[in-house]
Amino acid sequence: FPDLSVLTSAVYRYTRNNCALNFKKLEKITEERNSERTLKLRKKKKKCPRVVG
Repeated sequence: FPDLSVLTSAVYRYTRNNCALNFKKLEKITEERNSERTLKLRKKKKKCPRVVG
């Protein structure tokens, strides 16, 4: 279907009404997400105990 044009809002409305699905906001994943620095910071954050009050 080379001449087919579908609006994003139409896809959203169809999936929400007919398939009981919903879309979350998508965001671009940067290269920095998996850099050594970021991975170390994540690992360090996991080791910190939670304060329950």
